[in-house]
Amino acid sequence: MTNKLLLLIFSCLVYSVMINAQDEVLDLHRKKFEWMIQLQLDSLESILADDMLYIHSNGWIEDREEVIENLRSGHLAYHKIDIRNQEVRYFDRIAIVVGEAEFHVSLDGSPLSIDLLYTEVYRQDGDRWFFIHRHSNRNTVSN
Repeated sequence: MTNKLLLLIFSCLVYSVMINAQDEVLDLHRKKFEWMIQLQLDSLESILADDMLYIHSNGWIEDREEVIENLRSGHLAYHKIDIRNQEVRYFDRIAIVVGEAEFHVSLDGSPLSIDLLYTEVYRQDGDRWFFIHRHSNRNTVSN
């Protein structure tokens, strides 16, 4: 009986930690978009892993430095991001966010609205999460 009770308590604790990590990653995921829109580049830089890759729906690939520089220069500007769906899956120190959103951006001053499906990967290092990868594609399926 005692072993079953201990197993139940341990299972509840593990589940609680997993739920907290999922909430933490989804919050960071949303903040990352806010920082990109508001050009809070110091905040954004603080979560970008050194080996981060950002793959856009047109095949354009940016590394950490390019993401920051392209936002700073205005080459790419995020104006609004309407998230319709997002979920996170948590695997030890890796969290994978799968989302669907409409991105309102400007590329070299030309406005674009793009309906995207995307996958983002976050890695936990100590008590902090870092953004390590993003890949997106255009959503061509009507909902």
